Amino acid sequence: MAAALAASAAPPGVVAWAAPAASAKGPLEIKVGQTENLSHIEFHWAGGARFQARRDGQTLTLHFERLADPDMTLLRVDPPAFLQTADLRKGKGAIDVVLTLKPGADARTGEADGAIFVNLFPAAIPDAAPAAVAASVAPRPDPRPANGVVRMKGEIASGQILLHFPWRNPLGAAAFRRGDGVWLVFDTPIKLDLGATPPQTPIFKGIKAVYGPGYSAVRVSSPGGSAVRAWEDGSTWTLAIGQGMQPWPTAIKTERDAAAPLATLRAQVAGSTKAVWIDDRGGHRPVAGQGPGGPARLHRPQPSALGPRPGVRTFGGRFDGQSR
Repeated sequence: MAAALAASAAPPGVVAWAAPAASAKGPLEIKVGQTENLSHIEFHWAGGARFQARRDGQTLTLHFERLADPDMTLLRVDPPAFLQTADLRKGKGAIDVVLTLKPGADARTGEADGAIFVNLFPAAIPDAAPAAVAASVAPRPDPRPANGVVRMKGEIASGQILLHFPWRNPLGAAAFRRGDGVWLVFDTPIKLDLGATPPQTPIFKGIKAVYGPGYSAVRVSSPGGSAVRAWEDGSTWTLAIGQGMQPWPTAIKTERDAAAPLATLRAQVAGSTKAVWIDDRGGHRPVAGQGPGGPARLHRPQPSALGPRPGVRTFGGRFDGQSR
């Protein structure tokens, strides 16, 4: 935007920008924009700067690995909505901008268009409805076999790799590809016996079990970007790699959540059971799910927190395609 606009001059629903006078500009310039339910603070560094954000209650600290003495007037003299006060702390080769949020406010940080930004907005009020729904749903039967081991059955059919995981009762699972790795994650922790692994082929180079709090999983080494399918048949989950016959996948409609402060997808995923985090080659990757019957908010986490290209996966249903 070429010119700064006064907040009072902006029509409803339009962001009104304010910036320091040109003579006050240094390596760091702070701009503030507001709408009725959102305050948007941008930090523009000449030449860029690395940053980290940490939250402690209503205190949000932005740590910049570069020195500057920015004009804090817009944040101190006339703080935008949802901001109580702001402070600048200088260290060796770095500065901290400390933002104190007003009670009932929430914040998200990110990077876009060459600027580091903070969005301030009203904190969501917890919805009591999901708890009521969960209380009315009967506990599901234990999916774990009596001996505490799920024995995988592997086969090759017309060049397609088929890995079958028979459980005692149905359960949730998520399947996705990350580069040369194909994951199948179960929402229940248990020992996985991979003794019946099929021989290696050009699209199948091995499999290993991965365990974590609240889940068990397998990671298949599958170079070349071969097609991946996963489906549930009764209490057996099957992971298929390569072209072949398999059940038709269930379509899941996603749409933009207009009420969310950041770019957010909203999806109706019936039968999802939970959300867990797994670690893929040192970078945390999200596996997102939800309780049955309600919509899921699929927010793309910031790369600074999760490593490059985080993706979203859901527990339950059938999978067809590749995570993005």
